[in-house]
Amino acid sequence: MKNLSKLGLLAGLALMVSFTSVQAKDCESKDNKECTKGQKEQKKKGEKLVKELNLTADQQTKVEAIKKTQQDKAKVKKEAHKAEMKKLRDAADADIRALLDDEQKAKFDKHLAEKQEKMGKKKGKKKNKNKK
Repeated sequence: MKNLSKLGLLAGLALMVSFTSVQAKDCESKDNKECTKGQKEQKKKGEKLVKELNLTADQQTKVEAIKKTQQDKAKVKKEAHKAEMKKLRDAADADIRALLDDEQKAKFDKHLAEKQEKMGKKKGKKKNKNKK
C-alpha cells in the first residue's frame, strides 16, 4: 500500500513538473517581459521539482510530452465548451426577443451590442496587461 501511495505521489509530482516545464518553455520562447508572474513562478517550481525528484533528461522530456498532450486536449474541450455556451446564450436571447414588442426588441438589441462591446474591451485590456 505504501508503494502505491509513493507511486501516486511521484506521478502527481511528475505532472506538476511537466506542467511547469511546459509553461516555462513557452515563457522562454517569448520576450521575458511577456511572461506573466504566474509563468515565472511555475518555472521556478518546475526547476525545484526537477532537482528534488532528480529526473533524468529523458524522464523530463517524456513527462513534458504527456503534459503537453493533456493541455492540448483540455484546450480543445475548453473551446468546445465555449462554443456550446454561446449556442445556449444565443438561444436564450432569441427566446427573449420573441417575447418583446418592437420597441423592447430595439432596446434589447442595443443592450446586447453594448454588452458585446464591453466584453471586447475587457479582452483587449487582458491582452495589453499581459504585454506589460
